[in-house]
Amino acid sequence: MEALQAKISADRSSPEYGWTTDGKLWCVTALDRISAHNGTMRLPSYVAEMTRGEWRATVPGRLAAGPVTVDGTFAKGLQTAFSLTSAQNGDQVRLAFDVRARMLDISVGGFELTDSHAVPGAYEDDIDESNEESEDGDEDLLQPPRSADASTP
Repeated sequence: MEALQAKISADRSSPEYGWTTDGKLWCVTALDRISAHNGTMRLPSYVAEMTRGEWRATVPGRLAAGPVTVDGTFAKGLQTAFSLTSAQNGDQVRLAFDVRARMLDISVGGFELTDSHAVPGAYEDDIDESNEESEDGDEDLLQPPRSADASTP
């Protein structure tokens, strides 16, 4: 029984958060099975208070990941981002909120995401210019590549 309790305690990791040098509020936490399936994440109280409302989300490569809403202490609407990044149980997820622009950069990986000096998200070198402009006219946010077969989403 004690071994099981120790394993459960080790599996639970406290989220880390802080500010990047370019002024983004970031939060890193481990993704559990339920969150990966539902597209929700519990946020630390401080982060949730600073980020209430709707955010325009992107994943590396500047792919638009849809709107994400912070309501209470939960970020909701992360299904698209988790799908685009192949996120799964146990992955580390980093949310970087650009409070002024209401933009949210979502990165998925390992423990390297807790490095507060590394700013997640894409830079100009990562942008695939062959993608089309997003539906709402935002040229800087690219949509996921479309399949050549029209019957495939």
